[in-house]
Amino acid sequence: MLSKALVVVGVISAVLLIVILNTTTPDSAGATGVLGVFIVGYLLVLSALTFLLFGISKAVTRVTNTITVQKPVESLSLRRAYYYSTVIAFAPVIIVSMQSVGGVGVYELGLIILLVAIGCLYVTKRTT
Repeated sequence: MLSKALVVVGVISAVLLIVILNTTTPDSAGATGVLGVFIVGYLLVLSALTFLLFGISKAVTRVTNTITVQKPVESLSLRRAYYYSTVIAFAPVIIVSMQSVGGVGVYELGLIILLVAIGCLYVTKRTT
């Protein structure tokens, strides 16, 4: 059920993002339109990143289990991949929003990476 919902949300958000970016400018859209672009962009990255993490986890598990003889490695479930993606997908939105008001330097990227790492640590502690 989660996979179907993610696919639907991803397709709808991609279509909405294309329509918004092709029909309006930031001046004509106003603050609400810019907020809508950030929300739709987050949903698009979230759905794509969830399937990307899930696929990478499956591939790494398959390769690792064929190489090692020890305890088999378990892959992420789709739900856990979704939990991690909710945190990681926020990083591009933060970067784009910071770029629009000033600039993103090494210091800012470091803080964003730290924020995402703390969020992933929190997800790990809450889901295990």
